[in-house]
Amino acid sequence: MGFTWFGLRGNSLRLLITLATASGFLLFGYDQGVFAGLIGGQAFKDTFGNPDKVLLGTIVSIYEIGCFFGAVFIMAFGERLGRKRSIFVGLGTMIVGAVLQTAAPNVATLIVGRIVTGLGNGANTSVIPVFQAETSLAKSRGRMISVEGWFITVGIVISYWITYGTAGETNVAVQYRTPIALQIVFAVITGTLLIGLPESPRWLAAHGRREEALDVLAQLDGDSIDSPDVQAQLAVIEESLAAESAGGPVQWKEYFQGGDLQTFRRLCLAYGIQMMQQLTGINAVIFYSAFLLENTLGLDRELSLIVGGCTGFCFMVFTAFPIMFIDKMGRRKPLMIGAALQAISMLLIAVLIKQDTKAAGTAAIIFVFVYIASYSGFGWVAGPWLYPTEINTLRFRSQGAALATSANWIWNFAVVKITPIGSENLGWGFFLIFMAFNAAFVPIIYFFYPETAGLSLEQISLIFSKTRNVDELEVRAEKMKVLHKTSTPVSDSIKCLAALSPDVLRLIISHIPRLSDLLRLSLTCRTLHALIHPHLFDFREIKSTVSPRALWGYLAARPALAKDVRKCAVISEGDELQTMPQECLELEDPEEGQGSEEGDRSDAIVRAVRGMSKLREFTWRDAEVPKEELWDALREGCPELRSLDVNDYFQGPPQEGGEEKAIHGSRIWTLGGLEHFKFYSCA
Repeated sequence: MGFTWFGLRGNSLRLLITLATASGFLLFGYDQGVFAGLIGGQAFKDTFGNPDKVLLGTIVSIYEIGCFFGAVFIMAFGERLGRKRSIFVGLGTMIVGAVLQTAAPNVATLIVGRIVTGLGNGANTSVIPVFQAETSLAKSRGRMISVEGWFITVGIVISYWITYGTAGETNVAVQYRTPIALQIVFAVITGTLLIGLPESPRWLAAHGRREEALDVLAQLDGDSIDSPDVQAQLAVIEESLAAESAGGPVQWKEYFQGGDLQTFRRLCLAYGIQMMQQLTGINAVIFYSAFLLENTLGLDRELSLIVGGCTGFCFMVFTAFPIMFIDKMGRRKPLMIGAALQAISMLLIAVLIKQDTKAAGTAAIIFVFVYIASYSGFGWVAGPWLYPTEINTLRFRSQGAALATSANWIWNFAVVKITPIGSENLGWGFFLIFMAFNAAFVPIIYFFYPETAGLSLEQISLIFSKTRNVDELEVRAEKMKVLHKTSTPVSDSIKCLAALSPDVLRLIISHIPRLSDLLRLSLTCRTLHALIHPHLFDFREIKSTVSPRALWGYLAARPALAKDVRKCAVISEGDELQTMPQECLELEDPEEGQGSEEGDRSDAIVRAVRGMSKLREFTWRDAEVPKEELWDALREGCPELRSLDVNDYFQGPPQEGGEEKAIHGSRIWTLGGLEHFKFYSCA
């Protein structure tokens, strides 16, 4: 069993992972925002020779070049290092860079420090979202990475108000060096938390460390390594790896290939979403908020810093909203709504600045807040970091996320580099550039980016491997997600199921949450064995017309699944009260050579029922199971049973003289919580 802080397991361990990754992104946010409040300080200007706008743009933007090459480093070596070691390398590099910046006596040393810090941050921002995604549940993956995004804004707000507090100082040690040195504190906190966390189970499985991967999955689930749930999760990961690794080690030419995996398409989507994040103009506002407010909108130095700090606070508040809805509303819709509102805000900011009046300037500041609220409130903070970790296969996840992150930083560099020059030379027209970009992103997302919310990483990979058109992806995923919400039987919704490939079948089944719906499909038990586990199904209701031994044997061997059954109905073929369709179930034995004797089936049914500790309703129309054993199973294993519906198969054989022996009549009263009893006579 691997070491974790305080021996944490299950949800507590997942929460600690989120806290550690969020701390890493808080450092990222602090780094993003801290220079905005430092470059206008007099002590900074005096120490570094009053740099002009071109040199100032270079000092600020060279950090992005470092981040770019940090992402490239992870693209080349991240898969070899692993998730945790890559983060440690990034944190160590950032500490070295922070020391260089803090002690810098001149511009040259400052630039070197900025590059080194950027290398570390580029590495961290490439790996941290992947680490979070690979240790999160599918249903909460978006929410967890949105928490990371929120901590970016926390870091930005901290940096804004620290630089505001030191802005009036003439001592460079206070005005500049102290805020820069605080990066080291955040890096040490993140590294300390990371020490007591497990490696990604998917990375471990991909590198042949199966037992360690199994151990980590058990820790994340708070279960034992022998649990069917844990074993099933690892089986799905290994199956996905086997399909993706058929071609051997990753080769560079694969980055440009389509095929079943559609690698090039996925990489383009991941690169594109990160590029779009920068072209929204957000970092022009973050990096140069005080500068823009002072030089473009005409505010004095102190007021511009206060307003800049308030924009950061607005950023932080609205970034919390996607945490609540991103896994329900999805990825696409919020991004499109946000881009549309951002385009409108940028247009109005430009028009108001052009008016060159105090009232218009005040209104422009209001729409700066509207722009930030739209950007952060509709998922543009977390979405572009989340999407690349979801869209790429496990084989390319590290490289794909790093490539996407490199796009973020190279376009971040371009935006930050041109902002001082563009705002000075173009004035109000500078904001129209970002208006055009934001407006263009709405149709781009609509036509090219499929929804990924609610699907496991392996399911997303499977959808892409079978579908080329984004509309097909959407229809396919969405229809399967709502199957259980309709009253139409699944057997009527999905025709010719047996003709579908196992991969497509698995994808369909994974979106049918009720086992009773599963039993209406024509499946082999081998497929059933590969698919059933609590993360895919809600084991609350079983309806079987032919009492298949394979199904009962599966449940009998897995009491962790049987215990969740609330309703159970077993109805023999030919019974007049049969309510399920005759052709509803065709199951083959799960293992070759396994017998099909009736005694084996009866024993499996008794053992499965005995394990249904939460069973509340039981209906029985079957003559073959020994009555004594089944009654004992209900009495001893089903304390919550409230409704019993049986026929006279439950009666004993006729006694001498033709009188029926009601051997079970008295036993009804041993079911102390029984509230409803119904008896049906076949005669």
